[in-house]
Amino acid sequence: LFQYCLCPGNGTAVDADRRRSAGALETCRSGRHEEPLENRRDDLTVFFAGYPEEMKEFLTSNPGLQSRITHYEVLPDYTTEQLGEIMDRKLKKFDMTIESEARKAALEELALVKDAMGARDFGNAREVRRIVEDLPDRMAERIFGQDAAKTASGIVITPDADTLSTVTLEDVKAMELTKGIKPKQVKIPIGFGMPGVKKG
Repeated sequence: LFQYCLCPGNGTAVDADRRRSAGALETCRSGRHEEPLENRRDDLTVFFAGYPEEMKEFLTSNPGLQSRITHYEVLPDYTTEQLGEIMDRKLKKFDMTIESEARKAALEELALVKDAMGARDFGNAREVRRIVEDLPDRMAERIFGQDAAKTASGIVITPDADTLSTVTLEDVKAMELTKGIKPKQVKIPIGFGMPGVKKG
């Protein structure tokens, strides 16, 4: 169960939603119409998920709830290489491959996007999925653009299977993943000394 469904923050839900949320929490805590859920703990497992700060609010939103949750797990964000592995699997699912330089460039740009957006707003695997879903359009633009130029020159070439299924560096660059992303500003210390200059 997702925390933001059961414990909406201020201004994020109308009164009716809050009543439904309170009812769902009460059911999780004590059960309704049947025996208390606590009595079914040997054959029932309930998962709650959410962002850390919101989960803290959720756990204190209903008396007795926190004492009934016996296990906590903080899931770290995916590393850049793990995102690369996710991308590889998704591409393989569509019978696509990616050149090593293109893969490296995609991961570097993903890291820049994450750094600029912040870990909380970065989509993790969703960002990878968006890239994989957009790549065929970028590949089509490249392949058929090249074909159009060759046709205009009187050369007729039919792309082979590898050409149609291989992501290149040009395709990754065409996505402009970091477009509009501003790098973090470097804070310059203010003082009376000069770096590398010792005081007399």
